[in-house]
Amino acid sequence: MPCVPLVPRRIAAPLVLAALMAACKPAASQDTAPIATAPAPQAQAPAATSAATAAELASLPQPPATSPQPWAPYAVEKAMGAQWCPEDPNDSTVPSERARSTGLMHKPCLGLLPQHLAQVLLAIPDKDIFIPAAERAALVREPQGYLAIPGNGTRPDFLGTADFLEGITLRSFEGKTTADTVYLVLGPFRCIDDSPDIAAEGSYQLDAAACRSALADTRVYKWSGSGTLSDVTAQYLPAPQLTPAERAAVEPGSLQLDLSHLSQVPALRWTALLRNRNPGGGHDDYEPIAMPADIPADKRLGDALHFGFVTWDGKAFQHHQRLPRAQWPTPHCDAARPSPGCEADAKAAGRYADPFVDEQAMPARSGS
Repeated sequence: MPCVPLVPRRIAAPLVLAALMAACKPAASQDTAPIATAPAPQAQAPAATSAATAAELASLPQPPATSPQPWAPYAVEKAMGAQWCPEDPNDSTVPSERARSTGLMHKPCLGLLPQHLAQVLLAIPDKDIFIPAAERAALVREPQGYLAIPGNGTRPDFLGTADFLEGITLRSFEGKTTADTVYLVLGPFRCIDDSPDIAAEGSYQLDAAACRSALADTRVYKWSGSGTLSDVTAQYLPAPQLTPAERAAVEPGSLQLDLSHLSQVPALRWTALLRNRNPGGGHDDYEPIAMPADIPADKRLGDALHFGFVTWDGKAFQHHQRLPRAQWPTPHCDAARPSPGCEADAKAAGRYADPFVDEQAMPARSGS
């Protein structure tokens, strides 16, 4: 999965949802009715995209125009022609010959990426992601892991991962119209060739003249009315501004978005790790400093600092200091795709307790 320099031991379990991908095989016949597909955006193909690649894009599965009601796990993916999906959402068994970690996805299907995700992957400028479009085009010809997810738009959200080095993750956030839809991409956007103070462990080792080593970073993209893909990260998902005390307390380069819940809900979280007592060390050498006394309680999160949640409402990302458990679910406890990792006794024992997550829904304020 895409890596960041370090993962704090005390919050590692809530930050990572592991799943397994399985071998391709023809999907079993379904009794569900066909799902209408949405028209593809009129995207401008990048210069490196050949006519053959454009034809391949046109042949990729399109998302349905509307989400099925009621929602049924894997119904959308199977209707789109996924080559393999778990036969039973409760079954964690996968064929061992192709089993691999998918990082941010929990029990995905395997098949060609949905067309709208592939279009975004190909349209990102080479200078941003340090991977030539031709190499990205090869990824859309191969089966990848992806999931359809109920969201806040008319059609479903999708989460997919392209199998390249440490992985490239794409997640759509739908609005009531396709003009409101934005796409989050996690990939090698952050070159660290000239940043000796940032640990390179877990970085992408690239074969690009502009960058040899890059860390996973997050970008938000949106299609313009003219069909151009634009980077709208600063507008939609600006990074929090740290105080001098916070900057002194955290590990350089560790401010990141926690994407671990994106296979369940349209929610993310800003965190940063406390400084390492062993500068330049890797995961195994990480020993956080003690929490500085001048860090307020509303920022303390184990070996990290909490800078708030962001949730997608169909138009924009909204910032929250706290969330109810329904909007930040217990790891492995997705009702649609349950896992043996969801243990009732572990939940009761408070293993997944979070100081910024309310186990009971917060009551609505009077007049709200």
